Amino acid sequence: LQHYPNAADYPEDADAVAQVEWLKQVINGVRNIRGEANIKPSQEISLLLQAGNDTDRQRAAATAGMLKRLANLSELSWLEDGADAPPHALALVGDLKVMVPLAGLIDVAAERARLDKELQKARQDLERIEKKLTNENFVAKAPEEVVAKERGKAADLQGRIDTLAEQHAKLSLL
Repeated sequence: LQHYPNAADYPEDADAVAQVEWLKQVINGVRNIRGEANIKPSQEISLLLQAGNDTDRQRAAATAGMLKRLANLSELSWLEDGADAPPHALALVGDLKVMVPLAGLIDVAAERARLDKELQKARQDLERIEKKLTNENFVAKAPEEVVAKERGKAADLQGRIDTLAEQHAKLSLL
């Protein structure tokens, strides 16, 4: 008979936990792209990674086999930071761009409609936040951290709008 193991006997490996979380985020990004673009899970796709940092590159190299199996990838490759990507669907994992090239995979009109819908929603959200920030009563009475949080949201939304608009423009190349 053995005693039940205690968690305290096995220290947590923070690096392993971070790597698994990164892997989960990348796979979720790919699966979200598949769902939004109506790409069947059984269809093999190629994956392009761009930007990110050295840690992202190390994690991608260490988990390439798992990524290929769990996301059903035929190919995993990196684009240089300044390189132009082919028309693609995009998911962001921190600063890392996770891109699925869309040539031959999607209905261009449906993807354009989806991007239009996302752009409209993001613009409406940005407009709502900007109204708050231009309201002198809100800026004067709200705590500074709330105002800073709203400004951060506005900056994030503007970045998202720029990215979505760029993707929409690239769809015309398909």
